[in-house]
Amino acid sequence: MLIPGGLLVMAANNYLNLFIMSNYFPDKAVPDQLRKTKSVLFIVSFFFYALLVMLIVVGIIQEFRSSKANSSADGKLLLAGMVLIFVQWTYVLFAQVRMVKVIKKEHSRAINATINSIGQE
Repeated sequence: MLIPGGLLVMAANNYLNLFIMSNYFPDKAVPDQLRKTKSVLFIVSFFFYALLVMLIVVGIIQEFRSSKANSSADGKLLLAGMVLIFVQWTYVLFAQVRMVKVIKKEHSRAINATINSIGQE
């Protein structure tokens, strides 16, 4: 339940980010409602991220605590898949933190350029 739920939340957050980027990127401010929704999805994504870290740690302890004869390739393969998801979530979470800041900076730059161009005409 952890992985499908987390992936669903991450997918919803990613689609919301794509919506924000396509509709607001260079010169529009992101409305407060979208920013709040994005923040809630980010917090839930971070919660699933923390649960995945705990699951990976428990999996490592369980898989490598047993003797070499009892360890199976299936457990190591599943653990490798979880680590791969963990790395991808790490990148996405850090990229999402920066996205709104970049949009805000570009919006300010566009407003300043517009104000400066009015004085030049």
